[in-house]
Amino acid sequence: MSLTATLALLPMQAAAFDPTGFLVNKVMEFLIDEATKPKKPEYHSEHPVTTRNIPKNSKAGVLEPPVNGYQLEIDGDEYVLAFNSRIRDEGNRLVPTGRIQQEKRIRYTLNSQEQVEKIWLLGPSER
Repeated sequence: MSLTATLALLPMQAAAFDPTGFLVNKVMEFLIDEATKPKKPEYHSEHPVTTRNIPKNSKAGVLEPPVNGYQLEIDGDEYVLAFNSRIRDEGNRLVPTGRIQQEKRIRYTLNSQEQVEKIWLLGPSER
């Protein structure tokens, strides 16, 4: 290789081994890789595994979709939803009555006025 060709390569080689540029490139590669990685889902399944404290004195039944938000039919019996009621889904999250669009297996408790106070929608492992 001639001296002129060697001198022509020196600036390119020096730029390729510049430690500052090398570190900046590695940091940028890392940041771009992290930004483009697929995000992990919040839960590994549709319904996260949780331990729920469903009272032993709760009743089991099948809930039909609510008619108007507060009138319920459980196992053919008519009930009214209490004003302080709580409905929890399979992941133990609170859900409004409007989200119940199909028949569901449940556990429920009644208050002193025989109104439904708490409902737990049961998952496949809880049935």
